[in-house]
Amino acid sequence: MVLVALTLVAIFSKKEPVITVQTEKVTRRSLTELVVANGKIQPVTQVVISPEVAGEIIALRSRKGIA
Repeated sequence: MVLVALTLVAIFSKKEPVITVQTEKVTRRSLTELVVANGKIQPVTQVVISPEVAGEIIALRSRKGIA
């Protein structure tokens, strides 16, 4: 009998705090979301493109007087 009484006291003494929520009727409307943040955008994969090509000039064909 004492065990039943202790169990009931333990169950009823653990009350969770009341959480207040706000509700609203369902309506159709547009949602606008604005996010302001500081930071730097970086790609997942970065590709380096360079105009420099390794090689040797063996001939330069040009005529006199033509740029």
